[in-house]
Amino acid sequence: MSTFRLAVEKALTGVGPFPRPTSEAILEIAYLTMAVDEELRDEEIDAFSVIAAAVLNSASGGQRLDDAALRKWLERFSG
Repeated sequence: MSTFRLAVEKALTGVGPFPRPTSEAILEIAYLTMAVDEELRDEEIDAFSVIAAAVLNSASGGQRLDDAALRKWLERFSG
């Protein structure tokens, strides 16, 4: 596991739950932050999945979105 992902997990421990509009805004900011250089790295996508699981489901411990849900969110913000 990368140090970046560990940092994301540590930062998100105990956050939420958030109202749906707040969760969506957090995810959009997270996406835009990683997409600003016009290159989505695997490490960034992995971290986005952990962030999304945390803010949408109040998950912790490094849980991730399933692949279909992750693709849906990435497509939503990329278009």
